[in-house]
This record gives sequence, structure tokens and C-alpha cells, in this order.
Amino acid sequence: MMNDATTATRRLAGLPEPEPLHPDLAACLVRRPGRLPSLEHPLIVQAPYIPPLASYVNGLYDSLSQRAETLLESQAYDRWLEMHARAYQLRVLTDKGGRIDHGTWWELVASVFRRELPWFDDETGQWMKALGADRPARRRFMTSGEAAALDKLPDLLNVWRAVPTGNPAAGFSFFLDEAAARAFASTARIRLELPENAFTLLRGRLQKPHAIALCQSRGMPELLAPPAKAVGEVEAGTV
Repeated sequence: MMNDATTATRRLAGLPEPEPLHPDLAACLVRRPGRLPSLEHPLIVQAPYIPPLASYVNGLYDSLSQRAETLLESQAYDRWLEMHARAYQLRVLTDKGGRIDHGTWWELVASVFRRELPWFDDETGQWMKALGADRPARRRFMTSGEAAALDKLPDLLNVWRAVPTGNPAAGFSFFLDEAAARAFASTARIRLELPENAFTLLRGRLQKPHAIALCQSRGMPELLAPPAKAVGEVEAGTV
């Protein structure tokens, strides 16, 4: 919304009021203290958002929405997904998942995971919502080599994981040895620019059927599983 001074100036100059922003976009306006508002929609990200450009932004949104719908309807899923800002692709997959066949959906989720390689879940738990989806064909998340490696593991696994200290629910990556978990935590701490002892190592056990997938994109076997499925966890140090 434009401020009163700007509105008054436009009226004195005989200029028309700017077109209102499309409701879908207006719902994605983000206001932060001391900063101009930004538009953060899966199809359009504009920072800062400039109200006089509403007509252009609305037209662009209509065009992109129609294009996205056409690609989704024609099952051009890869191209459809790439239309969306990367930060929102997992959310879009969750929202539109009912229109995508199960196997392809898992492959798309895997492509987002392998590109982002998230260290931990966010405060909304979006990764566990996606990875824990009750959908068939979950093995399509894995490559054939990863699936074979998972099959060879015993039914009960000794596992380690690193979690943000005080927030164990955020860690859904399990490792088969302590050294791998420490390497994961050390790299995460450096990349996220956190101080020493930011992460706690937990040692416990995990039944293999609870593992959603085995991923080797970090160069070591990484089991993705709901944190609550680990049993007998005890602290094994900090990183």
C-alpha cells in the first residue's frame, strides 16, 4: 500500500492510482523492520517490491501461471518445477503433489534434495513433511546403487547423527559411523558460520524399515529418517 503523501501527490498530478496487486501475490508480500517490502512468491521474487509496477507484475504473474499450468498438465514436470524459485520448489511439490504420479514425484523430491543438500530441517519441518509422505514408489528417490546399498544393510542399525544443540528434531540425517557424523557436523558448522559446539552428536539405533532412503550425494552413506524413529539415543559429544 502506498503512503498517504504519495497518494496525495498522485491525485494532485492527476495520475491514476496504481493497479492493486493480484491477491495471490499480495499474500506473499513480506515486510521486515527497516526494509522495503519484498514480493516472495514461488513464481516471482522481487526485492524490493515497487508498487507502481503492480500492473506489470500482475501481467507477468498471469503469464507465468498459465505457462506453469500448461507444463504441469502436459506432464513436463522438470520444466514445470524449474519455473519456480529454488527456495520454494519443495513446497510447490508438496502442494501440487496430487497431480504428479508417485514415482516421478519422488524423483523430483530427490532432485531438489541433491541440489540443496540441506543440513537440517527448517522450523516448518518441510523436509520431513515431504520425505515422510505416505506415497508408494519411495525407492524412486534413490539411485539403483543407493537402493542396493540400503538392501545390504542389516535390519537393526547403529547410527549417529548431528543435531543443532537443543533442537534434536531438526536432524534427519543418520550415519553408520561416528566419523561420518562428525564430518557432516564440522562441514555444516563451517558452511553455516556457527561457533564450536553448535551441534550435538547422538548415538542410537534405527530399524532399517524406518529409513526413508539412503543417499550418497555427500560422498558417504546418509540415511534419511524421521528423528523420532531413532531409539536409545545418547549424547556422544559436540562439534
